[in-house]
Amino acid sequence: MTSGQLNQVLRQLCRLVGVRSVEELGDRQLLEAFAKNRDAAAFEVLVQRHGPLVMGVCKRVLHEEHDAEDVFQATFMVLARKADSIRRQEAVGSWLCGTAYRLALKARAAAGRRREQERQAGQMASPPPEPDPHWQELRPVLDEELNRLPDKYRAPLVLCYLQGKTNEVAAKELGWPVGSISYRLSQAREKLRVRLLERGIVLSSAALPALLAENASAAVQGPLIDATVTASLAFAAGEAAAVAGSSAAAVALAEAGVQAILFAKAKAIALACCALIAVTGTVGVTYHVLTRGPSRPTEVLVVRDPTPRLRLAFSQSQRFGIVCTQLRDPLDPERWKRLTREENGLTNNTCFRIDGLDYLFGVEVPGVRWARDRNNKPIRDVKLDEHTWQAAVEVLDQGGKPAIRITQTVQLIRGEMTGLLDTVLVRYDLLNLDVRPHTVGLRFMLDTLIGGNDGVPFLIPPGEQSAGRLLDSMEIFNSRTVPAFIRAIETDKLEDRMATVAELNLKLQGYEPLDRLVICRWPDNSEIRWDWDFRPMNEVPQKSDSCAVLYWAQQSMRPQSERRLAFTYGLGQIYGEGFGGSAEGGFSPREDGRLRLLTAGSSKMGNTFTATAYVKGDKLAGQKIRLELPAGLTLAAGQSSEQFVPKPGREGYSQVSWRVRSTAVGRHALKVDLLGFTAERQMQVTEKSLFD
Repeated sequence: MTSGQLNQVLRQLCRLVGVRSVEELGDRQLLEAFAKNRDAAAFEVLVQRHGPLVMGVCKRVLHEEHDAEDVFQATFMVLARKADSIRRQEAVGSWLCGTAYRLALKARAAAGRRREQERQAGQMASPPPEPDPHWQELRPVLDEELNRLPDKYRAPLVLCYLQGKTNEVAAKELGWPVGSISYRLSQAREKLRVRLLERGIVLSSAALPALLAENASAAVQGPLIDATVTASLAFAAGEAAAVAGSSAAAVALAEAGVQAILFAKAKAIALACCALIAVTGTVGVTYHVLTRGPSRPTEVLVVRDPTPRLRLAFSQSQRFGIVCTQLRDPLDPERWKRLTREENGLTNNTCFRIDGLDYLFGVEVPGVRWARDRNNKPIRDVKLDEHTWQAAVEVLDQGGKPAIRITQTVQLIRGEMTGLLDTVLVRYDLLNLDVRPHTVGLRFMLDTLIGGNDGVPFLIPPGEQSAGRLLDSMEIFNSRTVPAFIRAIETDKLEDRMATVAELNLKLQGYEPLDRLVICRWPDNSEIRWDWDFRPMNEVPQKSDSCAVLYWAQQSMRPQSERRLAFTYGLGQIYGEGFGGSAEGGFSPREDGRLRLLTAGSSKMGNTFTATAYVKGDKLAGQKIRLELPAGLTLAAGQSSEQFVPKPGREGYSQVSWRVRSTAVGRHALKVDLLGFTAERQMQVTEKSLFD
């Protein structure tokens, strides 16, 4: 295609998608144009755009220039043949990187066999010069581990470090919020750093960007690009004669690459069919997998119920309330059971403090506006998908330009302990858009209502140096003493299978930790700003009230820096549903309501979670209660399987907690025994956490 024809076609494509230049065309748009219309101009832009990245991979793996060129051509031939089946078209750079790496390994193996044959025949040429020895030793490991990463981690690394794109451009191409790209990059760097550490290579996360950028790309000459485009278009069309212009090795590699994709797809379909057969007609089914522990099958309960257990509602100021759609309010059977006092969250609020001034999220005041998207529409009650909503506000500088952006994302997710859609993830992304630093802090107040109980005591789980306890008055926790979670149960009737259990998780992997937590009485004023006169929950015994106030520290934020803050709030295990939702469901089989067992925390193997027995009965105080654990679960250091039951509190029941460590993936049954009273709970241990 001539330069004039190329420019004309691309100008038409730019007009169709509403951008001003070819540089603004996204990979998805170019790939769709080629896949649907066989647009040669669009494919040529893709080769020009990603050619240096692909050639960089080829040259890092291969020694010979012509071998690298063969793999380069083969990679784009495969792209041309499989363009319409690439799942994440916006991440085509990551796809090309992985494809080039796999084809380069095949070519390197073939070259090794060829050199061995030449050596045996006495015709081996002198070996090519090697690059820096240190880089030569690290290079294959780095490439291997980068390409082993899941695409959601590899894609941002490829875009930002191998292709040198800015965070904003990378976020746009991947369809991610701009405020999330730094966090995702840090996650990806840490994943790669840990993988390298397991291979004996010690690097800091901060050193990885420079190392990845080193030798990341290589120049591609114009004739090679032209030849690659011609051969790829012919290969996609099945025109053997036209492809013959490429080397036989390049064509063979391309055919092998296509076959590998087809095989992987067939394997995935087969696995999906097996899974479908396993779960047809049921919410959860039992099957067997091999654990990392003893070499015996372990029963695992799989839950794939898509029905949400919670519903979110938003006020005009984007405060949100939570109700349980499977349960009814005990005080008003016409209403759903609530986890916040107001269904639309009017008694919750988010306050952010910027340079000593306080603002309430969503309340329009001078100097604050709703943030706007690229189409100049306010980001307010934006539904990102079926279970995710987003809103954002901006604080303006003296010139009326955005200085600080606060983005609130509220998402309904599956609970780690249940596998059900029964947990709300609340995230705040703080971004300094200004050219000067600002001091920023954020406070969220959650007005808790656990079904019919507005003055609940909260379980404070045990720590490494502290025992678990129930809190029914007031406490202010600092950054060192903030618990991993707090839990509340709706009623002292421990036998009530419809009673709600609510959990507020405060230490989420990958997010900034809390600076302070206050458990106190709701202040009877939803417009309270940063601090107020905290009062005990039981200050008015006949009308106890509760709220949790979460503080993230006031910190100086450099220009263009960002912070990520988050917590989850939702249901604990529901009777008869989810992991451990068997008939016993943690309840004693007796009907006198004297004992219940619950678990909370991380379900990931190797992590520590909390098992808590709730005990009712004055005569049971001072008696020994024993936790029985199966293989795959062990007590954390310093924990004893037997403990004494403390005296019941004002709410009428006691609690005893243990810290438990999981050592094997699978479904495990925990049991507590108290003078012949027993309760059992199923615990699902997984390989990954929700936030991995």
